[in-house]
Amino acid sequence: MDSGIWQLNVAQTGTYEITLRRWPKESGLAITDPAPVMEGVDGTLMEGKALPAVKAWMQIGGSEQEMDVQSDDRSVTFTTDLAEGPTTLQTWWIDADNNRLAGAYYVTVEHVMK
Repeated sequence: MDSGIWQLNVAQTGTYEITLRRWPKESGLAITDPAPVMEGVDGTLMEGKALPAVKAWMQIGGSEQEMDVQSDDRSVTFTTDLAEGPTTLQTWWIDADNNRLAGAYYVTVEHVMK
């Protein structure tokens, strides 16, 4: 099963920060948090499920990286060098038994240096 795959076009060669999130930044929720019950004008959304992630994994270009996830982390940020042109980004949240749970739902890519 594949999850969390994006096809990207790197605008310029350089160093990039790639931030992975499970929830929108504005939510304030941690990666492992369940979404709360949400009351909307057209109904109620049930509480989401907690995600027992202890690691984040990312592969982009020729780089593969892994980072620990703490229970209160809202995001994790990887730093990597990328070459100009098309590339594929893939992400996973991983549990303590090394099972792949889901890809990151929200990703930001920021150029930080040439």
